[in-house]
Amino acid sequence: MERLTTRNEMGIAVLKEPYDCERCGEPAYRLHDYGNGEPVQRLAEYEETGFAPKEVRKGEWIPVEERLPETKDYILLSFDNYSIPDIGRYETDGDGGAFYPGDDERSYVSYGLFVNAWQPLPAPYREEESNYEDLKEQWQEKLLKKIREMAFERYGNGYGMGGQLVVDFDDIVELINSIGKNV
Repeated sequence: MERLTTRNEMGIAVLKEPYDCERCGEPAYRLHDYGNGEPVQRLAEYEETGFAPKEVRKGEWIPVEERLPETKDYILLSFDNYSIPDIGRYETDGDGGAFYPGDDERSYVSYGLFVNAWQPLPAPYREEESNYEDLKEQWQEKLLKKIREMAFERYGNGYGMGGQLVVDFDDIVELINSIGKNV
């Protein structure tokens, strides 16, 4: 499936190709959020799963008669004769395939349990990974560039005696505040 989205240098999901905005007529890479969440972000998250539309069935049980899971993936299993789901896996061999509990070597059938449906496990919880170092580096680069520009505008070459960059403290504070609004 061809992707419609990509991520920019800040990690924000954007459309690969612009569309003409219905509001202003300008090319746009992001869709407007009309109260349904950030649509491009949601599309990017879906595309990053790698699943085709027919394969995405969040929270729905998939009957084993309809489709069997990929082997070696841990999955959530439902049983014909037991009311509590379990986490297991599906493996194939020369005789066909079987469902196994966790890392157990014996199949569910050997315990008298019969799998009737399955579903993929959700992704494990992870604290959001911060790209703090990347952002810090970008900020530093932007700040230094702006300080150099400011010093050059005010003092010609921007450098005072001893070859040190010359800028006013209030200008730096104003600059930091303006960059913060644009990041």
